Amino acid sequence: MANDQQTMSLETFMSQVQQQYGIYFSYQADSLRATTVVYGAVSRQKEPNPDRLLSNVLTPAGLSIQKVNNVYIIAPAVTFDTADDQSPGRNSWRRSRRQLVE
Repeated sequence: MANDQQTMSLETFMSQVQQQYGIYFSYQADSLRATTVVYGAVSRQKEPNPDRLLSNVLTPAGLSIQKVNNVYIIAPAVTFDTADDQSPGRNSWRRSRRQLVE
């Protein structure tokens, strides 16, 4: 992790992004409360494109993002794998699903 990077809650990250970019989010706070992301200080000078910023930070955290009008919808990434139960994709999906249920 680079020196300027830190681990923060998804909620903290979203608050910083909202302040810097003036964009809105929709996500289930209860199911994503324990989610953490790794990023440095949120800055428009550092990354002028909020779509790229969100993708770069949320994808490694196992989250997906979809923009609908002016709202970014954040959800756990779900991968469907048609291979047998031993495949990494299927196991990842099960872990994500379990986290939503808990």
